Amino acid sequence: MAHGLALMDGDPDIVALSPYPITIRYLGRNASNGVQWKDHVPDLAVLRRNGDVAFMDFFHDLDTRRDDDRTHAIQISLKEDCSASYEVMMATQILKQPRFFNRNLLHANRPRSGEVDLTMVERSILEQPFPMTIDELTDALPRNVLVERWEDEARSAAKPTAGVKVVFSACLRLCYLGKVDLDMSKPLSTSSIVSRRV
Repeated sequence: MAHGLALMDGDPDIVALSPYPITIRYLGRNASNGVQWKDHVPDLAVLRRNGDVAFMDFFHDLDTRRDDDRTHAIQISLKEDCSASYEVMMATQILKQPRFFNRNLLHANRPRSGEVDLTMVERSILEQPFPMTIDELTDALPRNVLVERWEDEARSAAKPTAGVKVVFSACLRLCYLGKVDLDMSKPLSTSSIVSRRV
C-alpha cells in the first residue's frame, strides 16, 4: 500500500488522497451461494483534477484475497450509488517502470513550505514556447541557477549552488501541480520533453 500511495501522490491528475475512506456496501454471494449485503473498506480514495472520484485496493500478485466477483460487485455499487469508480491495483502494475520511478521523483520534488521559492523560475518556464526539453529550457531562461552566499557577504560573492538543477526541479514541481506535462514514457531527466498541459 505504501508503494501505491507514493504512485498516486506522484500523479499530476490526482489532487487529494484519503486512506481507508468509507465503508462500501455491496451485494455479494455468501458461502451457500446466496446473495447478501457485504461491507468493504477500500485502501484509498482519490479525487482527480477533473472532479472524478475513484476508490482503490492494492494487492500483491499472489494475494488470495483478490476476488473478481467482489471487484465487479463493488464497481456496480459505487457507479450506481455515487458515480465513482473502483479498481484493484496489483503490485506488478504499481511497480511498473519507468512510471513508478517518475512518480516517486515527482512526489519527492513536490512544493513544500520552507523550501527555496522557485516561483520566478516557474513563471519563466510557463512563458516559453512548448514543447521543449528541460535542457532547452535551461538554456532559454535567464535565471537558471540557484546561487548562495553567507549572510555577511556581498551579493556579488554569491556562487552557483553545486548539484542543484533549478529548472529541472521547477519542471517537476509544475508537473506535480498539473501545469505542464512531462514525457513519462522514459525515466525523467534533463532531456525529458516538457509540453503545455491542456
